[in-house]
Amino acid sequence: PIDDEVQRFPALWKTRRLGYDGKGQERVETRPVPGTGHVLEEIVPFERELSILAVRGTTGETAFYPLVENVHEGGILRVSRAPARQELQPEAERIATLVLDELGYVGVLAVELFEVEGRLLANELAPRVHNTGHWTIEGSETSQFENHLRAILGLPLGSTASRGDAALVNLIGTMPAAA
Repeated sequence: PIDDEVQRFPALWKTRRLGYDGKGQERVETRPVPGTGHVLEEIVPFERELSILAVRGTTGETAFYPLVENVHEGGILRVSRAPARQELQPEAERIATLVLDELGYVGVLAVELFEVEGRLLANELAPRVHNTGHWTIEGSETSQFENHLRAILGLPLGSTASRGDAALVNLIGTMPAAA
């Protein structure tokens, strides 16, 4: 149950299933009717959204990709830039490690994070390869896809080192202007 004394409004009303790229979410000003397969999420004012991709093998071997900074427009991921400024990398790795170890997780896990006043708040977990990591296809020594397979097959993990600056541009619908 949602406690109106604790929940602050406006908030985001998000579907529990089939919500992605801004779909299945709505900004609400008052408490919606409960029991409709949604969750109510507080809106957090943040400086930037980051994500970290972690990969854990069957033996517990863990590796991390560099933090990525994400830019959204209209609730849709538009750009992910890698690497982001890395001062928060150790904290992001600590958070991801806690989740991986607690769940005994094997494979790639994405943790989306908000930077708020110099600290990180976990916003979302994605237990799979993730769109904020698609840059790893060309921008990393080993892509998230290859490392996911290596992890679940019990093979040694590949290097998560970046090959330099990289970005993902999420094209939905029509091509944007070249500028």
